[in-house]
Amino acid sequence: MKSRTYLRVGMGFLSIFCGLLMHGKVFGYDITDKFSTALPYKGIQWSLEKEKYFGRAEQRGLLHKFLDSEKESVERSGFIPSYFEFRFGSLKTGQYFQINTEQGDIRLYGIIDRIDVHPNGQFMVIDYKTGSAFKNINLNQIIEGNSLQLPVYLAAAGNYFEQKGQSLKPVAGIYYQVKDAENCRQMIVFADSEQSPPIPLDKKVQLPQPVAGREENISFFELITQSLRYVAEYVNQIGSGNFRHTRHPMDDRCKTYCLYSKICRKDPTKLLSIADN
Repeated sequence: MKSRTYLRVGMGFLSIFCGLLMHGKVFGYDITDKFSTALPYKGIQWSLEKEKYFGRAEQRGLLHKFLDSEKESVERSGFIPSYFEFRFGSLKTGQYFQINTEQGDIRLYGIIDRIDVHPNGQFMVIDYKTGSAFKNINLNQIIEGNSLQLPVYLAAAGNYFEQKGQSLKPVAGIYYQVKDAENCRQMIVFADSEQSPPIPLDKKVQLPQPVAGREENISFFELITQSLRYVAEYVNQIGSGNFRHTRHPMDDRCKTYCLYSKICRKDPTKLLSIADN
């Protein structure tokens, strides 16, 4: 329980320091000492966590590396971290991001770790990752419907800005690894090369891109729309009692991250028969 509390505290620090940095409030790393000594935590576990985030005399911590990374990113790209812990929809307010389908409307609620906005009107969503499993997520998995988080976030944020009358356009989905000081970096998963965002883009993350079984390339906005269709498909399947771990019955990638892989009774043959029906 304490480890989860410390993780939430650490993630909170990333948002706080990023916000302070953007408003010119962070001028030196000594501010991290003021924050760490003010926290009401004690014990060996907290000492280890504090060392991870704040470092020690002979070794810098994750927050120091994070600030360096942020400064470099802002100077290079011009994208400004602008929204933190961005909530789209809430059960309390009755607001939500809605996907309309023939079977009924699907209401989505969620929290986006961060949204960076460029003065040219472009924005990109960023999701913090404290582990390493995200490295296995690539553009192909999103196209195949195996990873929907970033496209849904982009759609939800775009819908919010449109409702607010803000002419901001989505251009990229990014994972930000914040595991420790040695593993702190941004990873662009996919981006709209047609809008020429001012960020370095590897060819494998650029859209439009050719897709097997399609005559035309899939564009950035087509990928987002397709991902929303996958969401609708999965929700409708669950509603009909059809629970499947993946669209691809023979796929066993779930074993790499599932806590129950050792006791899993998944039967690919049975799943194939369900898919055929």
